Amino acid sequence: MSNADVIEAWHQGREAKGRTMRTDGVSLYSYDLCIAGVFNGERAIKDYTGADSYSQTTSRHVNLAAKLTGVKRIKP
Repeated sequence: MSNADVIEAWHQGREAKGRTMRTDGVSLYSYDLCIAGVFNGERAIKDYTGADSYSQTTSRHVNLAAKLTGVKRIKP
């Protein structure tokens, strides 16, 4: 399953798993790091980019999730 498919499944509240990303429908993971979830009743993406970057791959996952879903970013 592609990363885009995993992100879409997360956005729709479904479970999915790819090579480097997975979701239980509530939280979205880049490898084992939770990069998105439901906070205060709303879906949000933890902005692991720029100064808060965790890794280059995780930054790409965060940017892709934000682009595909339009979900707001929050500080990790």
